[in-house]
Amino acid sequence: MASSDLPLHASVSKKRETVSSSARWDILKQAILNRPRELVYGNRSVSVRSFEGYSLFNKKFILSPLMHSWSSPPHQDIDRAPGRWYQFSSTQQEYSHLQIRIKLLTGAVRKRDMVGFDNTGNICIWPAEEALAHHMLAIRRELRGMSICELGGGMTGFAGLVAALTHGPTRVLISDGNELSVDNSRVVIAGNADGFMGTHVTSDVIRWGEVACYEKYRGEFDLVIAADCLFFDSVHRELLNTISYMLRGGGRAILLAPNRGSTLTAFCEL
Repeated sequence: MASSDLPLHASVSKKRETVSSSARWDILKQAILNRPRELVYGNRSVSVRSFEGYSLFNKKFILSPLMHSWSSPPHQDIDRAPGRWYQFSSTQQEYSHLQIRIKLLTGAVRKRDMVGFDNTGNICIWPAEEALAHHMLAIRRELRGMSICELGGGMTGFAGLVAALTHGPTRVLISDGNELSVDNSRVVIAGNADGFMGTHVTSDVIRWGEVACYEKYRGEFDLVIAADCLFFDSVHRELLNTISYMLRGGGRAILLAPNRGSTLTAFCEL
């Protein structure tokens, strides 16, 4: 499939971004230096590892779900990295029964762990990911029987996780180019295992443009999703080629990204 033939739905957020681009990089810097988690930009307080977004989901702190008796086989040994667990539920009554558990890491982030092109998504969840997760709920009936891959899912793959918990897809692969992120997403997957109801959910390292990372997935997915992955123009072609490689004939991609400069327009014009 040629790049120009790729079925692509790119959505631009109409709301103002919660944090500016410069603030994103400051957040990454503070995480590496293990500075206090509350940062202030203008009149806005920004949490380094908070869920800053559009209030589409409620959240509350919970104990590790991997300590519960339903976890079989026990997964306590994989939940060793310092972090906090949260339970999310949609603010819309129709979806409020859905419970999503995620773990966000705490403590300093090592520079050597921050490989990739935009690693702010490795330390927190951003509004585009929240919006994409909400969209998965909105189109949940369309997801039935689908094989889905999330690219650039960061520490949790929140949108892919929500898709899996709708009980519609047969398979969901949550991926990122950062191995630390993938390790954490595997913990998160284990923490939600009781809710998948037959959907096969896995996590893997996929670096865009490195075919060796994803050649085993050639033509395997009906839907590829990604949130806020267009930050650098220099990797647009690699991302597009990766999507094209992994989609099967007739498949489609859903990308959500803020209207940051010309990055979204540049990607859609490839």
